[in-house]
Amino acid sequence: MFTPTEAGGVGALAALLFALFRRKLTLGSFWTILMETGRVTAAITFLIIAAHMYARLLALTGLPGQIGGVMAMFDLGLVGILVAYIVVVILLGAILDSTSIMLILLPLFLPIMHAHEVDLIWFGILTIVTVEVGLLTPPLGIACFVVKANLRDVDISLSEIFAGAFPFVLAMVVLVVLLLLAPGIATVLI
Repeated sequence: MFTPTEAGGVGALAALLFALFRRKLTLGSFWTILMETGRVTAAITFLIIAAHMYARLLALTGLPGQIGGVMAMFDLGLVGILVAYIVVVILLGAILDSTSIMLILLPLFLPIMHAHEVDLIWFGILTIVTVEVGLLTPPLGIACFVVKANLRDVDISLSEIFAGAFPFVLAMVVLVVLLLLAPGIATVLI
């Protein structure tokens, strides 16, 4: 019934109406919600501005073209480039958040993917799944730290959380391999 953006707006309106109906929303709490929303929006806006500046800087320096030239010199081919990309994303996922990884790597690799005429929807799905693998891997898998921070049971250790996330890591690695071997599964519904 709605586009994703419209659905977000409708969901926010429904949450507001629900809070008003339950009489849980006071003027003070509404102001707090507005201020928090403003802080999050400002932070995201600065990230987007920095990403645009970074992408323009990369374009001015010609770094994506040079990286593409180096990869062509090694004659890796598309599969080699994708494997290198996946390894870098997983390594960065162990130490950075998903937005930072995409803001750093996509301006470097999108021109290379475009030159190889790769379906960018498939590449985006591959990127997201690979980033999620990195977010669950030690030593600094951010998703596991978020789970630990939100647990009420202090007896559960971080190593137990990493161990519990391991089957999901394996499943996503299998998915990455499937996406590499059969790219059509990512775009079959389009």
